[in-house]
Amino acid sequence: MTRKNRLLLSYASRHSVIRTSLSTSAVVGTILNLINQFPNLLNHTPLSPLRIGLNYLTPYLVATIGAVRMCLHYEGGGKDQASVFRTGETNRDRS
Repeated sequence: MTRKNRLLLSYASRHSVIRTSLSTSAVVGTILNLINQFPNLLNHTPLSPLRIGLNYLTPYLVATIGAVRMCLHYEGGGKDQASVFRTGETNRDRS
């Protein structure tokens, strides 16, 4: 595993990031499920387990990526995030 991947994984596995991402996923995923599977709920037809999973996974990943980018920004010295994700280099790496 590269240094960049270890850094990103360490940020993504923080309790605060996980807790925030899970709560975001619970709220947004429930709303997405209601919107996307409303016809199935009305017609009493089976719900798609794949859609249920994706409706919760997508907001979890988006919230986690956002939180990791903020960690990189504040702890990496404010370097442009696009270049951090391309190169894996933070301002701390330059010193």
